[in-house]
Amino acid sequence: MAFAPPSTATEAVFTDAEHATTPAMTALRLVPPQITAIPTCRHPLLGGTSVGITWTWIANDPPYSTMTTANAQWSIGGGAWQTRTTTGTGPYTTSFPVSVLEGVLGSLLGTTYTIRMRTAWTTPGGVIWTSPSVSTVTVIVPALLGAQTCTPANGT
Repeated sequence: MAFAPPSTATEAVFTDAEHATTPAMTALRLVPPQITAIPTCRHPLLGGTSVGITWTWIANDPPYSTMTTANAQWSIGGGAWQTRTTTGTGPYTTSFPVSVLEGVLGSLLGTTYTIRMRTAWTTPGGVIWTSPSVSTVTVIVPALLGAQTCTPANGT
């Protein structure tokens, strides 16, 4: 068995001003867009827009003050993240016509799917950050022509 000598305490101190100061550091956690209304929630058999979502950014401060609707990404029924055509200057409205939702609708027997929304932001250094949580709308489509429901939940 080998024995090592006991360790000795080490003291480190910065002595020149350049190393002794730390530049200001700001932490940022992106929040997903916040849903403010569901102006359209209608059965897809009626055609046209099946779901409409009105939303806004959580704050008017940077980085949100520099964001456009292209910073909002959407996933329908667990599909790939994508941007969507959106109207308004804030609050914004994004519509989901039946043609976009056909993949999740499937049958006349009814279905449930979730529309998810997140924030994507490119830092000044070129790194893409996304919000760790999402805002959602859970859509329940009943069989045939029953009343469709759309339930929003905002991420934090």
